Amino acid sequence: MNIRHGYTIFYIFLSVVEILSEYFEWTLLVYLTKPLLVLSLIAFILFAWVAEKPAQKKLFVTALIFAALGDVFLMVRGRDLFIPGLASFLIMQWLYIVVFRKQIDTSFLSKKSLLLLIPFLAYSGFLFWVISINLPDAPITFAVAIYAISIALMSWMASLRAPAVSMTSFIFVLTGALLFMISDSLIAVGRFLSPIPLQSIWVMGTYSAAQFMITMGVTKK
Repeated sequence: MNIRHGYTIFYIFLSVVEILSEYFEWTLLVYLTKPLLVLSLIAFILFAWVAEKPAQKKLFVTALIFAALGDVFLMVRGRDLFIPGLASFLIMQWLYIVVFRKQIDTSFLSKKSLLLLIPFLAYSGFLFWVISINLPDAPITFAVAIYAISIALMSWMASLRAPAVSMTSFIFVLTGALLFMISDSLIAVGRFLSPIPLQSIWVMGTYSAAQFMITMGVTKK
């Protein structure tokens, strides 16, 4: 068993434990396992990814550090740290965009590339429109709008990697980006529109899978 397969088993186990902890409201175990998901991804990258371009490795690790910070902010109970959490994930999104852009060897401003942007922006724009009526104030409305645009751009960049990477890497990263959009959509709907049954389970299931798929895809030749 190589390190990638062994780590995959560990990550799945950790994800299941975290999701069960959310379901049964084992707060202390949530506080332990939720940050550990991303921290374990960082450890995997540092020890198992021999990157052709070290700068990309540093950028990706930095992105995951901000993801871990976002996880910590959003899991704290008793305090509303939504804005710091959103800001952390926003930085993560833009670092992902930079990493994906560095793996694209064609122009992202071509007509074909820009056409691919339309469905991502349309989905994010529609979701923002749906929840905008319930956003509490102008600063949060602005922050959510920027985030909606950013995740659309991140997913778009993931969709443009195909010619420059292996098919496995492309599928993994694009699937991860789409799962990220689903996870964030669930958070937005549950927070600003209507509660979702078993929301924490759906959110963490899609989120943990998204981070794993993106990491495995980026580090796959």
